[in-house]
Amino acid sequence: MTEFQREDKFLTDSFRESEFLCHHCRSRGIQLDFVRLLQRLRDSIARPIQINSGFRCMAHPVERAKAPGTYSAHTYGIAADISVDKLPLKELYKAVLRFPEFHGIGVDPWRSYIHLDTRAKVTRWTYAKMADVVGWDGRWESLPDASGYRLE
Repeated sequence: MTEFQREDKFLTDSFRESEFLCHHCRSRGIQLDFVRLLQRLRDSIARPIQINSGFRCMAHPVERAKAPGTYSAHTYGIAADISVDKLPLKELYKAVLRFPEFHGIGVDPWRSYIHLDTRAKVTRWTYAKMADVVGWDGRWESLPDASGYRLE
């Protein structure tokens, strides 16, 4: 057993600290209040939530690719990219909307995940085929026009 495995602890009933570590350097930084909100979402859908990306350090390649001085909510520990196995993205999106604390919501229909964060301003976006961020009005029926993805 490694030192890290001994230190891995549950932050909530369902989420371990290791799920939110920076993929670049394994540093910690996720905010506990944010994880508790994700736990409430998980409890409401009664299914495990996969954390695809949680906290990111400022040296993470995704963050370094942004304009100088610009960082995402991931660097503040208040964001995660999530997916749920065998739950249609539309159903996950509907469940997320029941939690108004998630101000930042980005839907990636190409890779079947949703970005969630608790930034100050309500913002909705989607991703085009080449991972470009595209403004979106948040209405599911307008997602194909914004993203170019043909919904099933």
